[in-house]
Amino acid sequence: STVNPAAVLNPFVDAVHAQLAGANVKEIRVDFTDLEFCNSSGFKAFIHWIQKVQALPEAQRYKLRFVSSPVRKWQRTSLLALSCYAPGLVEIA
Repeated sequence: STVNPAAVLNPFVDAVHAQLAGANVKEIRVDFTDLEFCNSSGFKAFIHWIQKVQALPEAQRYKLRFVSSPVRKWQRTSLLALSCYAPGLVEIA
């Protein structure tokens, strides 16, 4: 656990995004099913990721499909907020 999850997550997101942006990928699946907890600071890293995708030329953009667990109700609520932030780029499964 870290006080600022973005310090760990943002460099990871940046590295993943750099690989995906030039690879002609249309969708990436982000599996949350085993994630027990993520606070608002952690979700800021996903907003950072969405902003990076939005900054790409439209032809290079890819969708983020977040897979949630039906057992962890907080995931659906939090991920729904992300999907509202970026309709068309973020999908919840």
